[in-house]
Amino acid sequence: MTQWRSFTLPAPISTNALTRNVAGKGRVKTQAYKDWIALASLELRRQLRPMPRCPGPFHLDILVSGPGDIDNVVKCIPDLLKREGVIVDDKPQYMVDLHVRYCLDGPCYVAIRPIGEWA
Repeated sequence: MTQWRSFTLPAPISTNALTRNVAGKGRVKTQAYKDWIALASLELRRQLRPMPRCPGPFHLDILVSGPGDIDNVVKCIPDLLKREGVIVDDKPQYMVDLHVRYCLDGPCYVAIRPIGEWA
């Protein structure tokens, strides 16, 4: 039976703050985004041992808090999961269901459930 894997992450940063334009280089990650990736990666590795691998389609639930629009703070989470090898990609053939909810206070909660089994 397929099971959810749940964990908490540092509050995600706004999509508007992930990258900036640099002459001659194009879009580059901001220092704030690099810092978030480093901290979030540590938290993910600390909570998920061994690191699960979802080789196919999945459902993703995110509960976020803090300032900003709810749809403007979730991009970095699937990107982190892909970077860490938990998911293959966040394209529609993989991330088939995304639920994002907002709460007034607390950490960012994330739950992922593969359609099929964990690798």
